[in-house]
Amino acid sequence: MKVAFLLMPANLIFVIGFFISRIKVLPNMSLSCGYGSITIDGYNVYKLLDRHREGVVRYGCMAHVRRKFVEALHTDSHSAKVVQLISELYWVESDCRIHFLSGSERVLERKKRSIPVLHELWQLLKRIFDETKDLAATLFIKAVRYAVHEWEAVCRYVTNGQAEIDNNTAERLMKPICLGRKNYLFFGSEQAAKNTSLVYSIIESCKMNGLRPVKYIADVLRKLISGDTDYMALLLMNIENNLIINQKYNSRWAIIPLR
Repeated sequence: MKVAFLLMPANLIFVIGFFISRIKVLPNMSLSCGYGSITIDGYNVYKLLDRHREGVVRYGCMAHVRRKFVEALHTDSHSAKVVQLISELYWVESDCRIHFLSGSERVLERKKRSIPVLHELWQLLKRIFDETKDLAATLFIKAVRYAVHEWEAVCRYVTNGQAEIDNNTAERLMKPICLGRKNYLFFGSEQAAKNTSLVYSIIESCKMNGLRPVKYIADVLRKLISGDTDYMALLLMNIENNLIINQKYNSRWAIIPLR
């Protein structure tokens, strides 16, 4: 299994970490991330962050909530209403991006438009949750229970203008890895998987920062061969003309499991 970490400090850095199991993710992540925020799904291990990791704020992923109701569309008519309300939340986010709103402006826009929608959505979900407590779990009921249990986490983004509504950015960046996995199928060994993760991290981080991966890697190798030992200067976020990209972002993580 691979887990992707999307870190966003002064520059955009995309790190692929290889772990045998998602249970191994939390302790490894805790050692390398002292503060910031993390956008993840509702896997139980990740919820330990809420109780045991000071300085790290866990944000839920609305896309995961929506996906479960989309899967239940053919089983219960209430799913359509939930999907429609969640779509309204995404329209707000789309308008914020189109108009290049700052973090504080995004918060004001969300309070004005998103909070009323979230309130209506909560009233619907909580009523169904209470009515179906003793019923067998269908796709729709599972979706409702997941949403209710994750509600606090998925609503936190509203008060933070730097936080996103979901981790879809990291999901999209995982596509090359998914395509590659279908072609080569196996890494050969655990160490090979870790090495591949490192290469993917460099390539995707270059693309996020507007650098050509082949040129960047060639330049770094050339300098290393010539005896350059200033490793910090070789990091892509320290490359000249690349220092002012995305200064508005704070540290943010997103985790996506690949089964």
